[in-house]
Amino acid sequence: MKILFPLFTLLGIAGSHSLLAQSSSPADTVLLAQARQELASRYTKSLAKNASLYTGPEYLDYTKIYSKREGHQFFLSEQRQIGSVFYDGVQYEQVPLLYDTRLDQVITTLPDNPLNVRLNRSLVKHFTYADHRFIYLKPDSASASVAPTGFYDVVFADGIQLLAHRSKRMQEHPKQSGVEVEFTETDKYFLRKDNLLYPIQTKQSLLKVLRDKRRELQQFAREQKLSFQKDSREAAFLQLVEHYVSLRK
Repeated sequence: MKILFPLFTLLGIAGSHSLLAQSSSPADTVLLAQARQELASRYTKSLAKNASLYTGPEYLDYTKIYSKREGHQFFLSEQRQIGSVFYDGVQYEQVPLLYDTRLDQVITTLPDNPLNVRLNRSLVKHFTYADHRFIYLKPDSASASVAPTGFYDVVFADGIQLLAHRSKRMQEHPKQSGVEVEFTETDKYFLRKDNLLYPIQTKQSLLKVLRDKRRELQQFAREQKLSFQKDSREAAFLQLVEHYVSLRK
């Protein structure tokens, strides 16, 4: 609630000026009263606007019950990242965020309070997180069978979109000392073209969607020695899509 200090400071200034206004004209006194009322109104509206961001249920770290944890459920880092979020029709900047990719859940923290709260997914239109931009998509019936409803990382956007659905699989391992848990990344990639989502887990599946430039893209992949193994797949997809767009311009 960064607005609290400057607002109360302004209210205090307005109050001190009102003392000086006792020797001023009645018109000046009325103007000062109106200024104080306007400041109070803005403060109330700001509180109401910000409050909607913190009305979700509490987020509890479900990994604390395990005796040992390998990896974590969050995207990139388990430390809060400062980002932005468009939530319930309002754009919020400089918001501490976590993104649980196993639950596909965006989390924020109450101001001056360690309590974590879950944002309502359907109210999040888009958010930024660690230099990544995520959008909320609810695929139509034509794409629903291959693409889940949820958040998609926009890897590339220029006429067509290369999207990544970030997710993690959680596996439990019973041990004598207790139950251990392990998190493994299971990202899936999609191409959004003509408002349809196409799954693209291999080079051939991508070339099938971009078949009007298939020959040129195959030649480019050979020349650049692109690798479509798990660790380099996203970078290879990105280079092919960028080259495809450049060919069509």
